[in-house]
Amino acid sequence: MDWSLVRELLAESALQLFDSCNAPVVDNRPADTPPSVGSTLAVIGFAGKQMRGALVLFLYPGVLRASYPTPGEVDEEDLLAWAGELSNQLLGRFKNKLLTRGVTIDLSTPTAMSGQGLRFATAPPASHLVERRFDFGGEPVLVRLEARASDGVELRTPGLPSSSEGDMILF
Repeated sequence: MDWSLVRELLAESALQLFDSCNAPVVDNRPADTPPSVGSTLAVIGFAGKQMRGALVLFLYPGVLRASYPTPGEVDEEDLLAWAGELSNQLLGRFKNKLLTRGVTIDLSTPTAMSGQGLRFATAPPASHLVERRFDFGGEPVLVRLEARASDGVELRTPGLPSSSEGDMILF
């Protein structure tokens, strides 16, 4: 598995997501772990025959409020739910990029939490850790992917996308 390509696909997905939410982030390639005071984490797992793992989205209130779909005052519970939805949308975009390269995954339900002193545990030894750091108005946004790929799995040259984000597909 080309993990540097996975890192780039993940970064593209994050940049596109926050642009679509009117909260563009700036790519700061080093993955410095940001301070964790007053932060929010959203976690969503995924699984498939070729790849499995979890995506963690680390956010501060500024980007959550700016990206929230409706303007005005938003309570903390709604922001927490929104963080989970952002992780879901981010992993969905990443899934679409993997799909064009021959890798399929299924998403689980996101979980979000907020607090002080939140920190990451060390990734399990068999997992690959992919991190990308972004900034939004001086606040860090960290995207972290812990994943395992099955032996021999390679990302193919991209094919045509099956659909675009937001498309409705009827079966």
